Amino acid sequence: MADMPPPPQTTGQAGHHETVAEHLSHEQQEKLLHSVMNRQAALSVRVSLVFLAIIFGLPLVNWLLPDVANALAPGGFTWTWLLLAILFYPITTVLSAYFIRASDRIETELAQEGKAMVQAAQQESGRGA
Repeated sequence: MADMPPPPQTTGQAGHHETVAEHLSHEQQEKLLHSVMNRQAALSVRVSLVFLAIIFGLPLVNWLLPDVANALAPGGFTWTWLLLAILFYPITTVLSAYFIRASDRIETELAQEGKAMVQAAQQESGRGA
C-alpha cells in the first residue's frame, strides 16, 4: 500500500489539510472506490488487448501472410524483425505511458467527483440549518 498516492485534499482554516474522504459517508467512499476500480480495470483490459493483439498478431501474420512478414522494411530488416527487435520497446513504452496518463485522469476525475459530493452535502446541510 506504500505505492498509493495520498488522498485528495482541501485546504481548511489555518492551513489545516483535510481529505475529501473525511467529509463523505462510508457509502459514498465505497461508490467512488468501486467506480475508480471498475474504470481502471476496463482500462487495463483495453491496453492488454492491444498488447496481446500485437504479440499474437505477429505469428499470425508470419503464418498467414509470409510474403508481407518477410518483405524488406526500411533499414534492411524484414517486417517481422523490425517489429520484434526494434519497434517492440517503443510500442510497449507508448502503451505504458498511455495507461499511466489515463489512470491518472481517472483518479483526478474521482477526486473532482468526491469534491462535488462534499460541496453538495455542505450546501444541503446549509439549507437544512
